[in-house]
Amino acid sequence: MQFIIHFDTKNDLHHTAIAFLRGCGIFCGYSDSVSIFMSDNLEDSLISLFDRHVSRKGTDSTKLDLCDQMLHGKDLTPAWVADGDFPCPNEVVNEMRKTADQSIYGYTYLSTAFYQSIVNWYQQEHSLTIDHNNIITSNGVVNALALLINTFSKEGDGVIVQSPVYYPFFQLVKENNRVVLDNPLREENGHYSIDFDHFESLARSGAKLFILCSPHNPIGKVWEKEELKKLVDICKTYNIMMISDEIHSDLIYSPSVFNSTLPFSDDYNNLIVLNSAAKTFNIAGLFTSYGVTYNKEIKQRYESTANKWGMHNNLFGIRATMAAYRSKDYLIALRSYLKGNIDLIDAMIKASNKPIGFVRPEATYLAWLDFRGLNLSETKLKAKIHGQAKIGITPGVGFGKKGAGFYRMNFATPRDNLADIMSRLLAVF
Repeated sequence: MQFIIHFDTKNDLHHTAIAFLRGCGIFCGYSDSVSIFMSDNLEDSLISLFDRHVSRKGTDSTKLDLCDQMLHGKDLTPAWVADGDFPCPNEVVNEMRKTADQSIYGYTYLSTAFYQSIVNWYQQEHSLTIDHNNIITSNGVVNALALLINTFSKEGDGVIVQSPVYYPFFQLVKENNRVVLDNPLREENGHYSIDFDHFESLARSGAKLFILCSPHNPIGKVWEKEELKKLVDICKTYNIMMISDEIHSDLIYSPSVFNSTLPFSDDYNNLIVLNSAAKTFNIAGLFTSYGVTYNKEIKQRYESTANKWGMHNNLFGIRATMAAYRSKDYLIALRSYLKGNIDLIDAMIKASNKPIGFVRPEATYLAWLDFRGLNLSETKLKAKIHGQAKIGITPGVGFGKKGAGFYRMNFATPRDNLADIMSRLLAVF
């Protein structure tokens, strides 16, 4: 099937529309007309899944029902919490229905099949060979971080983080009476790098743990192997345990390639990687995650603390994780759709000619928007975004002092909703 759409090439709308259509997976160029070819294949059907609007209002959804309260706004369109607005893969939905139809939801153990699903996923997605005995489990990555902080440090110990960063990193360190040692990322025109000299000075001061965000939330950066090696070498020199949160590692946009910290275990095995199917497949509410370590002592001590804390498994979370890791086609289509959403954000900001910075993320479904060029105070910026535009996105200061002037926006949403969010956002500046 073929359609011809004509545009006035002198209008900026033309360029925005081109980016929008490309984001939909439609091949087109910057000519006076655009040819659109539609085909019936699996990816097309999945794309239509991501275009579907699912109402979660009134379901006790944190993202939907707590948005106004948490951001101190009124009637906000939520684009803050990092869970998507997309339906889960059919494999997951069908597995949940099948499990629900059991009608009894008793205690459930972690079967060999559960562990094998993780082993297979790591081999398939990351070309990494792991064993069942390398895997630990938890009720979420944040839960695992809290457990690791309590197991491998004591009150008063220093924990290195790299701001701007996912705010629970700060919260967990402080609430467990440890000391935050911030190694702020260096920023230049929206691009970030690590200050290794400062990192080493913190390591030298007696830090016990380092929590890495890889890929990095909120900036959407994929760390290069050379950068990871430098971090590992410094941790090895000062015997610092390295904890790598890799929950966004499936959501990488070509040409970027994800580099896990796990392979560096061959040189320094005082490290553990944390992961989950939660972000990729939109099952965060099932609170099921896992970690991978080649260090037997880390695994044994972790599991000892987990037993002391009385941690248990979640029947639905186990089944959902296994089903999610059978949903490769969904992931391929999801990455394509999200890349189209990035195209749309980029095109609309450029077409607006507003001094708003946007560096395309290499990973995650989070846009790190830079409003510093508007020279507005945090109070005035919030009044514009939350008060006038009625857009519920997260102030950057929540990710550390270096986040001032930025906002984080979740773009895992149907494209027409994203276009509406961007239009309203840009209109108030």
